[in-house]
Amino acid sequence: MLAQESPVDRKERAIHYLSKKFTVSELKYSEVEKTCVALVWVLHRLRQYTLHYQTFLMTENDPIKYLLDRPALMGKLAKWKILISEFDVQFMPQKSVKGRAITDLLAENSGVPNDDDNFLDDHVLSVNEDSWKMFFDGAVNLSGSGTGAVLISPDGQHHPVAAKLIFPCTNNVAEYEACILGLQAAIEMGVAKLNVFGDSALIIL
Repeated sequence: MLAQESPVDRKERAIHYLSKKFTVSELKYSEVEKTCVALVWVLHRLRQYTLHYQTFLMTENDPIKYLLDRPALMGKLAKWKILISEFDVQFMPQKSVKGRAITDLLAENSGVPNDDDNFLDDHVLSVNEDSWKMFFDGAVNLSGSGTGAVLISPDGQHHPVAAKLIFPCTNNVAEYEACILGLQAAIEMGVAKLNVFGDSALIIL
């Protein structure tokens, strides 16, 4: 999850959600190596955010220190170090961050199914297995405007789509364009049931 601190009330707000499945070979990596893989992937997928701003990484282990402290880097380690060096990333231990109990809980249990919880309104909270999910986001900064969306099939397959806006626009317009981009992709793929998720309170009529 990528979050941004509001300059008005200093509260953090989620601006992007990402999910990645490790390959068969990546599953054999150590925990810190898996963190390196995830960090490189996220930095480049969200480079419209991470390339122009300082990013604080909150995780249990420090992949940056792991790479810098290695006496000799070869193969994938050298590649990761080069790819990460393009960005301004600062490691922040989870223990030094207060008020993030919910975030930590979600991060630590993201892969644990939780379908057995006895909620009275579980028919509202649960998503049908035959439904697709769509996450969308739009961004406007000095380098331009862009939109992106990720369609997730019922079996967990990710289908990302992205586009660059060639006209000046506000953040709200970029969000609408991102939503439209994802919906168009869903229609082209013949998706019948779709649950849409975004970080903005868009009004869709």
